[in-house]
Amino acid sequence: MKYLLISLILLPLTGTAQTYTLEECCRLALEQNAKIKTATNDRSVAVMEKKEAFTNFLPSVSLMGGAMKADDAMLQMAMGDQTMKLMDGGMYGSVMASLPIYAGGKILNGHKLAELGVEISELQLHQTQNEVKLTVARYYWQIVVLTEKLRTLESVRELLDNMNRDVNHAVEAGIRKRNDLLQVQLRKNDTQSAFIDVEKNLEVCKMLLAQYMG
Repeated sequence: MKYLLISLILLPLTGTAQTYTLEECCRLALEQNAKIKTATNDRSVAVMEKKEAFTNFLPSVSLMGGAMKADDAMLQMAMGDQTMKLMDGGMYGSVMASLPIYAGGKILNGHKLAELGVEISELQLHQTQNEVKLTVARYYWQIVVLTEKLRTLESVRELLDNMNRDVNHAVEAGIRKRNDLLQVQLRKNDTQSAFIDVEKNLEVCKMLLAQYMG
């Protein structure tokens, strides 16, 4: 059954058709579906948040520096006949590293929550993928069933056309009654009405599946 093909009218104005297997329909739907894209983005965000939470276990380093130039020295020292100026300009800097300490399990709990967020996002993505596959399969097999119904009704319609012609000749020859011909024509009308309904439903299912596949 996996080789069963269905035909979707992609361009009704030109009559161009393309055949797809069920696997191909699922693949295109998974690539194009908006819910899948949203779930994938949510998972990416959860993974980034997990990485960010892990950095809380690492030491943090801070740098600080600057320069100064004073118009007048901040400190002067007389040495004999000369005056030494001190702290009238220069540069300074510092480096500080700090390690996280136990704070009531805040860092550890934050990391666990981030891991849980990744697991939940993966489950939601998997669930969304299954929902898309099930929807595609439902449309796909509806198309298959309606196509077979349409073929059956087409065969019945041809049979009734032949019967209508034979009964009409029999009525003209006086072998059959007029009521027999009316019964055949009534059955023809019912079959034609059913054929039109199935044909419309088939086109709707094709359009829905085509839209779902993008």
